[in-house]
Amino acid sequence: MDGAASTAALTVSVFPVSMALARFGGDRVIQRLGPVVTVRMAGACAAVGALTVVVGIGVVPVLIGFGLLGMGIAYGSGLIAPGIIGGLAHATSLTFSFVLVAALTVGMGLSARALRNR
Repeated sequence: MDGAASTAALTVSVFPVSMALARFGGDRVIQRLGPVVTVRMAGACAAVGALTVVVGIGVVPVLIGFGLLGMGIAYGSGLIAPGIIGGLAHATSLTFSFVLVAALTVGMGLSARALRNR
């Protein structure tokens, strides 16, 4: 999507704001729907959001797509990541699971240069 820098900033800002809003209300949603339904809906929400970002024509559909993507990821990662870390700790050790998390986050930090303007 081509556009002004301010439009790009707005679309990218919707993503973390929607994640934050989803996390603030996440406990209520999980209590009401349960973790299985919540994760399924989060996956669907994130997928629809990502596809909307890709195929959306105009600012409004892309804003909606980023919002759905952010909400889906917020719910999904908040429920799935602890289970994965716990399952990995059970299969190996708690130390190993957190060393892996540390390595992945270090990798994230080291790969940040890919975000530089070229």
